[in-house]
Amino acid sequence: MHKLLDPRCLWGVAVVPLLGLWCLGYYQYTLIESLLQAHQQGYWHQQGGALFALIFVAFGGSVALDAAGKRIGILHLAVLFTSVVSYGSWTVAALDDLFPVDVPNWLLDDRATLYVPTFLMPALVYTLFAAIHLSTRADRSYSAWPNFIAALFMPLMLYVFATVVVPAVHPLHDVLPEQVATIIAVVFSTVFVFFVLRAVYLLGRNREWWSVRGHLAFRFLLTVCCPLIGLVLNNSSLFNMDVTSPEGVFGNFGHPLFYSLAALNGIYCCLPRRDMLGYRAVLFAAGCSGLPFLLYFVLVFLPFVPLAVLATVYYGAGLLMLVPLMMLPVQLRFLKGDYAYLVRHINPRYLLAAGLVLCCLLPGGITVAYRADRYILQEALDYVYSPVNQEVEIDPRAVERVIHNISLHRKSEGAFMGNEKMPYLSQYYAWLVLDNLTLSNDKLDRLSRVYLGTGYDVSSRTPDRNSSQNTELIDLSSESSWDAGTETWTSWVHLEVAADTLHGNLGEYAVRFDLPPGCFIDDYYLYVGERKKHGLLSERGVATWVYNQVVGTQRDPGLLRYEGADRIRLSVYPFRRGDVRRTGFRVRHRDPVNLQIDGKTTMLGIETARARADPVTFAGGCYLPASFKASLPAVRLLPQIHFVLDASHRSPEAEAELIERIHQFTGDLPSDFPEPIVNVCGTYVRQMSYRHEWEQQLHGTPAGGFFAQRAVDRIFGNVTGSSRTYPVVIIVGEDPVLDDDLSIYAAGVPFDPKVYDLGSEGRLTVSYEDGVADRDPSNYVPLPKPITAYAFPTATAPMAWLRMDNKPEIVLTTDPEPAAPNPNGVWTGAMEQYADYLRNRRSGRTGRPEWLKEVRGSFRSGVLMPTTAFLVLENAAQEEALRRKQVQILSADPRLDLEEVTAMSEPGWWLLPLCLPLLWYFSPALRRKTS
Repeated sequence: MHKLLDPRCLWGVAVVPLLGLWCLGYYQYTLIESLLQAHQQGYWHQQGGALFALIFVAFGGSVALDAAGKRIGILHLAVLFTSVVSYGSWTVAALDDLFPVDVPNWLLDDRATLYVPTFLMPALVYTLFAAIHLSTRADRSYSAWPNFIAALFMPLMLYVFATVVVPAVHPLHDVLPEQVATIIAVVFSTVFVFFVLRAVYLLGRNREWWSVRGHLAFRFLLTVCCPLIGLVLNNSSLFNMDVTSPEGVFGNFGHPLFYSLAALNGIYCCLPRRDMLGYRAVLFAAGCSGLPFLLYFVLVFLPFVPLAVLATVYYGAGLLMLVPLMMLPVQLRFLKGDYAYLVRHINPRYLLAAGLVLCCLLPGGITVAYRADRYILQEALDYVYSPVNQEVEIDPRAVERVIHNISLHRKSEGAFMGNEKMPYLSQYYAWLVLDNLTLSNDKLDRLSRVYLGTGYDVSSRTPDRNSSQNTELIDLSSESSWDAGTETWTSWVHLEVAADTLHGNLGEYAVRFDLPPGCFIDDYYLYVGERKKHGLLSERGVATWVYNQVVGTQRDPGLLRYEGADRIRLSVYPFRRGDVRRTGFRVRHRDPVNLQIDGKTTMLGIETARARADPVTFAGGCYLPASFKASLPAVRLLPQIHFVLDASHRSPEAEAELIERIHQFTGDLPSDFPEPIVNVCGTYVRQMSYRHEWEQQLHGTPAGGFFAQRAVDRIFGNVTGSSRTYPVVIIVGEDPVLDDDLSIYAAGVPFDPKVYDLGSEGRLTVSYEDGVADRDPSNYVPLPKPITAYAFPTATAPMAWLRMDNKPEIVLTTDPEPAAPNPNGVWTGAMEQYADYLRNRRSGRTGRPEWLKEVRGSFRSGVLMPTTAFLVLENAAQEEALRRKQVQILSADPRLDLEEVTAMSEPGWWLLPLCLPLLWYFSPALRRKTS
């Protein structure tokens, strides 16, 4: 332990951790600064300045001692200990001013309360170990038992002090002043930990003591029994005696591997050392392999070391919190002995290399397992959400494992160790597998249903707020102007909403309305008090997440976003009784249109103005005015029946009944209908004509889910003008995985995209909700009949069939080519972006490159798209939180989601690259090995 007195040790235990704490504090402060009062900002400045001074003192002391060739002495340790404890006590006393109650929780990092003990504790533990070394002379022998007795005497003294002394000298108050209580707790905790660690250190120095067989019982108790008892108590949560429970006091350590590694580490410390090369090599390998496991628990319990004496007083098992710290010198002593024996027979370079590799086995195995989860997850998401990619069959058991692991590592509210299920490991999993995001319950449910045929628990926390039935749209108006240069209309739509009938909680106004084809929104405003605030155009998922967090704190947000491809959702919050709030948005459009919102209608543009009849072409498609569409030739289209057959193998009897259902329905079809197409649909889809042996394909499909949406996407996504038919999709089976919204297929087709259900009675229904058909007789519909549609551009060479109505139409081209410059400006650019969105969704190109192009294109043009949203926020802190979340999600996979718990995340793993170069530079041993 004499190396602990090297001044460069201060870099690893003080300078780097304190610098990390300063960075995290600055990151948090810049987020909530605008919400703090002047005196609260002053506390932050004082805390930051004091911490920076502490860093400078540690840095300067290390450099000065190293330059003078001196070692750290007891005075230096006293200064370091006193400075760190004073700063920590001061910070604890100022927490109410650093994090005032009026700052919303979602703006605070969920681990903020653990930052101070986590980053200060390395310096405190270091001073204890160094003080133990300085207080123990090498030329003298000491007994460990007085130290154990002194350590155990500390909880008793604290109990007597709290129950006898304090009431006697301070009878008028139940508790001591906060500063006094903090100092007393620090003193008792420090003395307690000092004597415990010194006792173990003295035992480690006594080689004869460790070699005596009679003392094996103590080693077994310390290294085997105590870790296992600690795991049992943690995983039983002190009350629930399920030792494999997914919830624990300090984290989820219920996996059998934790118990196995704890036992193996303890057995390693208990086995005798014999002069046998192979035997000692095995012991060395076991010790190196188990060392990361022990270091992990040292990190987990390090922030809670000061609580050990209090836990001992009130619970009796607080000593178990120190077991990892107590075991660390013991295991290192045995590793040192094994190394000293083996180095006489093996080249030290090879031995060190082998030890390093063995130490990396456990972290490397965890990393490999996490990388495998990432690969399986990406393949599964590619298949379910990006169908353009080639199908790669995945073992359902692997998907089940990934779903289980994601659930295992998801954050939970109210946990003691922040809200991580496994401290540090859950963070590492989220970073490596989920890009610091998560998967929503709905997506986990979809993956489970697609690959396993069973659902996932989709219960989630939703904001408790009154619905818009307590609010009312009292006025809808518009004002329009014609831009002759771009040949487009610009219309402002103004809404006034009242809440006269609201009782109890605050209310929210939420309304959905259809946006006519060729109309685009490029501005949004909401009055917050008397201020007119314009919305920030943001990524849709981020804006929705921030809106929900702000609503939970009863602030004033407004959100305008797409739902599907042609419907807009407007949300305004909050409303109190008697409130009248004003909001609105700006629409770019080419033709006069009627806009209907919440039962009221307003005209955008001037109806008497001469409507332009010529189409507008753009890269990826063309816009056809209603008057032009009416001049197109009409043709008759026959229904093309597409059966989507359940091949999830529920039972042979069910399959036979489904086959009979299809045969009976097909026999009743009119003779002029085209031959039906059968889509045999399990996890994967196989399409074939009715005449082929689809019954055998059904029996040979592997068991899994009923992924009907994949078949629906293929059918509607391949609609062209090549044949005079239109698709009629009929689901035959139970519990299909199906989307409720099919609006991406509504543009440029002659029919309303819908999905029929064929029940056991042979009747059709179209009422689907969450993939479940309502087969009530009142919902029965007749067999679809031939329809009349417009042929575009001609009946002899059609590119698309269009529905016969008086609305404009957007037609997509198969292979978009860059269009010539168009004078329509913003509107034409919006048409191109919208066409790209529809084309990507129909073809399954929903990966990160396409999504990022859509989002950035919306940001450049300032036009709302289905991938973005307008969000009005009340203050600068909310806007900064929006910006940070947006940076996070734009660098990740778009199919992942933001956390469903309400907390901001910390910067994360970027601190690690900061620490490693500093440690390398100031570690001469490490520099020699790398040079």
